[in-house]
Amino acid sequence: MFKHVESKPGPQIAWSIRQMGVYQTYNTSTRTSSSLLIQTSAAVQKRVFELAQNGDISQLPNHWKNLHEIYLGTLSNNWSDYIKFLDEEISEIVSNAKYSARFN
Repeated sequence: MFKHVESKPGPQIAWSIRQMGVYQTYNTSTRTSSSLLIQTSAAVQKRVFELAQNGDISQLPNHWKNLHEIYLGTLSNNWSDYIKFLDEEISEIVSNAKYSARFN
C-alpha cells in the first residue's frame, strides 16, 4: 500500500491523499510475474500509457522490478506542491488569527 497526492478540481479542497495498492507474484522457475495495481496514480497511468505508445510496454514484464520502478518513481510527484499549498493555508490562518487578536 502506497500513498500519493493528487490535485482535485474545485475550490473546496485542492488536494487529496490517496492510496495505491500493489500486489505481485514472481515465479523463479519460469521467471514470470503477475501484478495487480489498484487505484494507481495519474502519474503511473500516464507512464504506462507512454510505454504502450512507444512500443516499450513489452519490456515491462522482462524483469520483476520494472513495474516497481514505475510506481516508486512517481510517488514523490505532487508532494512539494501539496506541502507548498499547506504552508500557504497555514500562513493565512496565522495571519487571520493575528488580525483578529488585534481587534478583540
